[in-house]
Amino acid sequence: MNSPLLRQNKIRSIGITGQGEGVWLVDKQGRPVRNAILWSDTRSAALVEYFKQQPGLEEQLFAISGTPLLPCNSSMILRWLQQYEPETLVQADCFFFAKDWIRYQLTGESWLEISDTGTSLLDLQCGELSNEVLSQLGITHTAQLFLPLLPSAAIAGHITTQIAQITGLEVGIPVCAGALDVSATALGIGAVNHGDVYTILGTTCCTGIVCHDLKRINWQTRFVPHALSGNYVNLFALQSGTPNIDWALSQLTDSKDFLQTSSQLEAVPAGCGGVFYQPYINGERAPFYSPSARAGFFGISQHTTDSHLLRAVFEGLAYAITDSLADYPAGGRLYLAGGGAASSLWLQIIADRTGREVVTRQVKELVI
Repeated sequence: MNSPLLRQNKIRSIGITGQGEGVWLVDKQGRPVRNAILWSDTRSAALVEYFKQQPGLEEQLFAISGTPLLPCNSSMILRWLQQYEPETLVQADCFFFAKDWIRYQLTGESWLEISDTGTSLLDLQCGELSNEVLSQLGITHTAQLFLPLLPSAAIAGHITTQIAQITGLEVGIPVCAGALDVSATALGIGAVNHGDVYTILGTTCCTGIVCHDLKRINWQTRFVPHALSGNYVNLFALQSGTPNIDWALSQLTDSKDFLQTSSQLEAVPAGCGGVFYQPYINGERAPFYSPSARAGFFGISQHTTDSHLLRAVFEGLAYAITDSLADYPAGGRLYLAGGGAASSLWLQIIADRTGREVVTRQVKELVI
């Protein structure tokens, strides 16, 4: 490890964040019982559709957990495992989220943390595992897999001797519980006050509105706990953000780096000559749910060029962010984070489409 802070012995504590949802299962020896299932995996989509058809069930679960039924939900993935891989659950001793697994490796201590677990498994009103959610989904027996919960800032353990030898970290450095990536980013970029709005320009182009309560303004929303205890994030996480750009770069330009296309795209007038792009390259989950939705261009004419199409992808994502904020007060600041925030052109496109002042920080990664 080449960190100057490590070389100077200036690391005093460690906090961990990571992608949310999905399922990480380990046995009694702390060994994975199967490969992890990530949030982007949609294998539970048919089960989600089945439960959505049960009268009143989704509203009942939302009132408890703050989330609609989605394939990314850990609760739905556990239900899928029960139905199609029951032997996996038999072998499993405990359930982790991504960051919890890493923290366990660093400290040897097993915990869950409230912001990650709050994505579909908690009663958000009391901050405890919801037996009602597990019961309604028919996975009550999985309750034994869930470890005790810690708040994000709590100390969850300390660097072990073995990890110190591998990494060069000092033995005994405290490691806090950490937070779900979207919750930690809100804290890192300064979105901490009620009504603050932020978007992470990354894999999901996730937009969040910070709130002090669970008041439902948009019926397509979901809630997750903020990294600051007692606060929440009203969340709109697109199914795909920058994967749309990755696809467009691979098909429309020789460059794999979107920053290198800035001069090319700046030459295209706003509006892309009437071309509009819908960024549903892997379906959509917010601000509407449709796993069968697909991306597409509209308004192509004989004068349309690759540059028009490429810029339309950036504009289409900006429109999707605007769509997520349709039921919230216009104007104000929009805090931006993620790899896409390095593009001044995209920042301007987002500012123009949302009608908001965009604010970013001169830090490459606000969370790691």
